Amino acid sequence: MWQVVKPLRPHPLSVGQARNFCTRRLTSVLDDRSDAPAVVADAATIASELVTNALTAGSTAISLSLALRPDSVYIEVEDDAEGTVQPANPGPTDPRGRGLLVVAALSREWGVCSAEGGAKHVWAEIPLMSSPDGTATGQGR
Repeated sequence: MWQVVKPLRPHPLSVGQARNFCTRRLTSVLDDRSDAPAVVADAATIASELVTNALTAGSTAISLSLALRPDSVYIEVEDDAEGTVQPANPGPTDPRGRGLLVVAALSREWGVCSAEGGAKHVWAEIPLMSSPDGTATGQGR
């Protein structure tokens, strides 16, 4: 299984760094797949949303992990901020609160796991629609 991890600073620039890291790494590993452009775009959006949430929650340590599984791409952001992670219910004119709704819409599944020392792992899984030879591998969203 292919996996990479990128530590990120608790700074707004880390959102763009997460998006760029995700795009570069996944483009190189998925370059022979017909669904690569859509998967890479969705993964980059999910990564930036999860890193934004970690920053907004006041994290002082953040890491982004990407993993390629047989039928999916797995994205995980670990942070040390206290509190729970739950989707908001923003109104039509609210400027914030849609990040986890975007994550849910772009992923097959997402969730949160607690870790030692109060850290948490927020993860999402994006299905791969075809194998490198173009045959179907899994279910779409």
